[in-house]
Amino acid sequence: MDVLFKPYWILNANHHLYFNIGNNFEKSSLSTIEAQSMSDGKINDFAPGGFGNDIDYRLNDAIAGIEYKFRLGKWTNRPALFLHRYDLRTRQPGDLNSVSFNVLQPRIISEYDFNNSENLYFSYELGNAFAGIEKFAGRFTLLDYNLVFRGNPNLSNERFHSGVLRYTKFSSFRGIQLNAGISLLKKEKSIQNVVALDGINQFSTVFLTNNPETTWRINFGFSKKVQKLNFRLNVLTNWFSYVQNLNGVAARYDRNSQNIRITAKTAHKSLPDVSLTYGKSFSRFDGPSTARFTSDAIDAYCSVPFFRNWVAAADFSYLRNKNASGSKNDFLTTSASLRYQKKDSPFIFECSAQNIFNNRHKNMYSFSDYIVSEQNIKVLPRAALLSIMYKL
Repeated sequence: MDVLFKPYWILNANHHLYFNIGNNFEKSSLSTIEAQSMSDGKINDFAPGGFGNDIDYRLNDAIAGIEYKFRLGKWTNRPALFLHRYDLRTRQPGDLNSVSFNVLQPRIISEYDFNNSENLYFSYELGNAFAGIEKFAGRFTLLDYNLVFRGNPNLSNERFHSGVLRYTKFSSFRGIQLNAGISLLKKEKSIQNVVALDGINQFSTVFLTNNPETTWRINFGFSKKVQKLNFRLNVLTNWFSYVQNLNGVAARYDRNSQNIRITAKTAHKSLPDVSLTYGKSFSRFDGPSTARFTSDAIDAYCSVPFFRNWVAAADFSYLRNKNASGSKNDFLTTSASLRYQKKDSPFIFECSAQNIFNNRHKNMYSFSDYIVSEQNIKVLPRAALLSIMYKL
């Protein structure tokens, strides 16, 4: 539940004062029960082994602050300072945890409007954040058939610096859209995942650390309309650097990725709806060991109306993953459909086919905080479907 009271004082056309008084309140409960149904009909209760949670979670954030807005020509600035009173309380059987503190959090927003279609934006803030209720669970929880998690009832707040610089420009006359941005998230205190041991058993848990975490994100997008075609380029880059404890040893890890997508698409009602996209991505994981992956993706789509009431459509997707050792795998899927609908009729008749080439597996690579994994995903076999639809 959020409440905000924001009176203001207009000193003149270029200088405004805003006063903020508000409160954010969050209340939630979590109850988990783990058990196994045996083949003989008996129930194996996991509670004696430390499973099962019953938590009440309350977080209150009282806010008081002042914001000053002033304009210098085309340049608008909004520095602000907020006083937060955080009160966190978690209750579970045998444990009551509470955290309360006051903190000042500055924020500044600055914008420069070159004109109505071109803008430069900057923002910075110092903030605090709390984990969700599941991270406070003091007993074990079964997340998967082979993955056990136990939270930490003594968690406190994360503390971070956040900054964004963004540039946007568009011109409908020239058919141009441009956006570029860079963002930084730097955590002074962070909640991290860690693998712990309980005898011979292994489980994942979380703890609060003063080890810094830094995330950089850079994005660029450009589109241009040329006659009856639209071309678009998207670039996204991420860098994530952190210190992770594994088996009692602290080590630095770096994860980064770069993604590039180029799209060409028809952009006129006299033409069929056709699009073609090529994507290239690079991923790297550096720590005690190193892993590198690349992928190439091609996506195509075509939709063609004919004989007034008919529409034929097809899409094609190709993906190739490759690791540092040169091992690669390909995934190809295609679908097609034929649709019939009379004008102003609520009935639609469609015949469609999925996974025409009958691919059965798809390999994907992923990174976690300290694990590099490869997934083999089973895909539904080739299927044909005849549909009759009625639109209300």
